[in-house]
Amino acid sequence: MKPATVTAFLVALLVSLAMSRTGVAEGPYWPVSWQHAYVLTDSQDVTVTYVERSGCRDQKIELSLTSKWNLDPMGIRALAIANAVTLLGNNGYELVGEGHAYCHASDRRAIHFKRGRH
Repeated sequence: MKPATVTAFLVALLVSLAMSRTGVAEGPYWPVSWQHAYVLTDSQDVTVTYVERSGCRDQKIELSLTSKWNLDPMGIRALAIANAVTLLGNNGYELVGEGHAYCHASDRRAIHFKRGRH
């Protein structure tokens, strides 16, 4: 794994933990089924893909940076990944792990999430 990929993943994970809703584990929760989503991390653009019954739906993560940020392209990409992970975390998704982006062609890598649905 490339150092830049590891760095981007760690930044995304730390930001999502820092911005979690309560920061406290909730009680037992047994969903009837799961909803799945993943963040594409292997391309220039960062995308959240929601896996739905009708197919996959992509949401591109946009960043509006001001001049005070002064980030290089890798920093901008890491911030976009962090925003994507935070978006999913704030919507009740939990981190599953890294794996293949099965809604996209070729051997693309992604960070996978799930949330319970009743």
